[in-house]
Amino acid sequence: LGTGSDGSAFSIGSDKVLKIFRDEGAFRSSQAAMERLWDRPQIAGTTAMVYDAGLLGVFGDEKQNYQIYYYIIEKMHPILDVINVDLFKQLLVAIKNAAIKHKDVLFTLRKHIEEKKNIDMVAKYVKSLAKTITNELMNSDTKEVISYVNQVSEIELKSNWLERLVEEILFHIVFSNTDLHMGNLGLTNNGEFRYFDPNFSKIPNDYINVGESVSVNPFR
Repeated sequence: LGTGSDGSAFSIGSDKVLKIFRDEGAFRSSQAAMERLWDRPQIAGTTAMVYDAGLLGVFGDEKQNYQIYYYIIEKMHPILDVINVDLFKQLLVAIKNAAIKHKDVLFTLRKHIEEKKNIDMVAKYVKSLAKTITNELMNSDTKEVISYVNQVSEIELKSNWLERLVEEILFHIVFSNTDLHMGNLGLTNNGEFRYFDPNFSKIPNDYINVGESVSVNPFR
């Protein structure tokens, strides 16, 4: 599928991708993402599923050895391939600006999300807030952008795609994964948008990056 500075990706069937890489930090992040998803089924579907992650092996020679890691993740179409970039960026900015209005509560939830006993409470609030923000967007100037996204997508979108996208972004904010630019976003064959890179860049967690052409506003 492709090779870059962060590793190589291979298709292993119609619904999974194998990523091979050397960065131990990326491996730890993919492990954490996998554990988070498997331990908290309430958030399944709000980010790409990580099925497995581990050490592939140690390669090299007597002078230098390299540890090679892997993860297997849900396969999807990169958003850059299926949607007009400038159009979708407008939508992400609108969602971010709507989320900022609820920053105090979202920041408070960060203190509770890591404890499994609290996940039902957090999930219930996030889902409710996602519905509220979706209704706000549908009754704002962003409605035209939303309608156009529906029309130009090369894959038929699910009827509730917008609410699910808002919910996903809110969960990422709660988990302090705030590097939410389109390069990490994909579209499933079922017509749902999902972030597919478990190794989020380390940026200040009170800062949301959705890839604006200008500096993003501080999330505070």
